[in-house]
Amino acid sequence: MPPTAATSNITINRVLRVLWEQAPISRIEIARILDLDKSTVTKIVSNLMEQGIIVETSLRDSGPAGGRKAVNLSMNPDYGFILGMEIQTEGIRSTLVDLTGAIREQDTEALELDGLGIFPALSQCIRRRKILLENRGIPLIALGIGISGLIDPGNGTVLRSNPLGIKHPMNLKQELEDSFGLPVFIENDTKCCCWAEMVKTRRDPPRSFMYILGEFRRISESLPIRTLSVGFSFVINGSILYGENFTTGEFRSILKRDRHHTQFSASTIDEGERFEADPAVHEHVLDELARNGAFLFNMLNLGWIGLAGDLEEYRDELIRAFHREIQENWVYPNQSKIEVGVTSFGKWAVAYGAGAVVLENLFAVPQIGTDCSAPCRSGIELFQYIGEVCKTGAAD
Repeated sequence: MPPTAATSNITINRVLRVLWEQAPISRIEIARILDLDKSTVTKIVSNLMEQGIIVETSLRDSGPAGGRKAVNLSMNPDYGFILGMEIQTEGIRSTLVDLTGAIREQDTEALELDGLGIFPALSQCIRRRKILLENRGIPLIALGIGISGLIDPGNGTVLRSNPLGIKHPMNLKQELEDSFGLPVFIENDTKCCCWAEMVKTRRDPPRSFMYILGEFRRISESLPIRTLSVGFSFVINGSILYGENFTTGEFRSILKRDRHHTQFSASTIDEGERFEADPAVHEHVLDELARNGAFLFNMLNLGWIGLAGDLEEYRDELIRAFHREIQENWVYPNQSKIEVGVTSFGKWAVAYGAGAVVLENLFAVPQIGTDCSAPCRSGIELFQYIGEVCKTGAAD
């Protein structure tokens, strides 16, 4: 039976994925890893080079047998750039990344809601950033956006975001794509931290771990009181856990009983402002966070805990607290494997992770039979869309 377009694309996507994960790598090595005919790999590689997606980078040692040296291939770092953005109540962090996952530049700017609503305010920021990049000859090919709240990443809908005042579902992906003519991917901010980790370690990613993102920010865009906002995210056997209604990781301490807006027990609405000034509040919150996290770490049999956001400042205290609570929560004599660390991306973890979501979609290997409509466009089909729409200077 002759190959269909779908099976051909699957093969191209497999080649793209290996290139992205293993580069620099030769055609011969790709054929060996994927068990493909060398002529098939050569044809696919030639096509990807014609599109400017990959480039030849260097010669490999021919080895002890001698002969012709193999040519290394890598992703083209100048093909185009992805803008990853973290949207907070008070501002935006942006990270520009290339196809290799390298960070090209980072920036922050204020987010002026002023009653406009999130879409007009965000659009203004994106438009300014896009114009600045275009004036410098930097081709923008996609947007990744990390937002606090309940997010359906499949269709890019913000189901609800208390901090940003979104009370009803908003298809932010569609609205932004219609406005800017770029592929847009929307993700929960804490889950972005997981994506960042998986892209950074894509040669050998951790299989099961969790991230805890903690940030001091306004409770909502209409309520100026600052508080510590905490979210969890989980990777189980290599896949991010979303849950039935995309609420996985929405945190409220199991010890909390009052109705204040904060997430911890015996707290008051100004807990965020008291956290640094009052040692008792400080210790109470960190210990309670560790108790909650330790329960989940042991229950889910995770291998690692990552800390991000403002929690980095308290890394030493939190690492000690997690080690203590994990041991105390463990049912067997000793829990020996306890790994707790902080993100290597610092305060840019969410913004980088938003860009990482785009990278994961560019180098995904969709299964045959998947409905590749606009919400789930990925792999070579996403590259083709970028080539047809973005790189031809279409809609804005």
